[in-house]
Amino acid sequence: MSAAGEGGAHSASEAMGKALAKAEQSSPHAATVMGVAGYLSPRQIPLQLLAALPFGEAGARTAADALVSAGLARHEPMASGEPALSIEAATQEQMRRRLAAGTGEEDRHVALAMQALSARYPQGAEAAEVGKWTACENLDRHLRAVLAFAPDAGNGAETTSDLLHRLSHYLFARGRYEDAEPIVRRSGAVDEELLGPDHPQVGQDCANLAILLHELGRTDEALPLIRRAMEIGEAELGPEHPLVAERYHILASLLEARGRHADADPFIRHALVTSERMLGRDHEDTRLYREAYDRIVTAMERVARKDDAVEAGLAPAPPERLARPDLPPPPPPASRGVLGRLLRGRQS
Repeated sequence: MSAAGEGGAHSASEAMGKALAKAEQSSPHAATVMGVAGYLSPRQIPLQLLAALPFGEAGARTAADALVSAGLARHEPMASGEPALSIEAATQEQMRRRLAAGTGEEDRHVALAMQALSARYPQGAEAAEVGKWTACENLDRHLRAVLAFAPDAGNGAETTSDLLHRLSHYLFARGRYEDAEPIVRRSGAVDEELLGPDHPQVGQDCANLAILLHELGRTDEALPLIRRAMEIGEAELGPEHPLVAERYHILASLLEARGRHADADPFIRHALVTSERMLGRDHEDTRLYREAYDRIVTAMERVARKDDAVEAGLAPAPPERLARPDLPPPPPPASRGVLGRLLRGRQS
């Protein structure tokens, strides 16, 4: 950096220090709020998000007013009228530099931002509920901003995993599959680092990614993932566990989507028998597997009748088979919709 650049940076840092000192005269929490805001999206940070910090709503409101009075932020309500705070991107960057220069300060403020989001972002499958979508959307850019600084290993990584799983639920529910893929992959990598490659949660992460890839039309990539999920589940939970039966059903559905009904048959049979034994004939999972079983068996019978007719010379072979024996049929809509309901979040 040139001498002029160094002088400018020093001047900006000095101005930031003076403004923070002024804000702290009105609120002892002003610097903390400013530090947390440094790792969120700079526009329209909801006051309710800041109120999840340890000093509560009254402390957050006083701190926000102090930052505005010191010229470090401005009040900018959200479209709903909810109070929110905005800061300039350059001011935010200067605050991050200031925290990075202090031992442990960056990690502390990132952790506080993550804790606030954990308190406000809908938990687990709640993020997939239509009634929670507005809350998710309002926090989406703030969650993504802090995840850019969130640790993938060590202290805080478990919170990173939890927030990634919540975000993936929301994106999946909205049908934003391409957007969800890197989130699901990252959550799986974090869990594997935290828990080891054979942990049941890692198996669930593999199943989630398999479902997502199937929804993206990449079923061939999904198949080895669901097989790994089955292997982990059987080793850790036993072959008769309902969660393992669910993965047998997913594998059967993926094979069905590729037109491999005979290959799918033993897996859907196992899922159905296990679910009937462990959960009962009237359980919703059992009914789901029975529908899939009936669908797969019907398709097998239809293919068998058609093949018998072709062999007897009573019907021509389908042109697609003659021209492209490897061409799979399009995925059945029923199969894809069923799998979409099976995405699971982080298990506690």
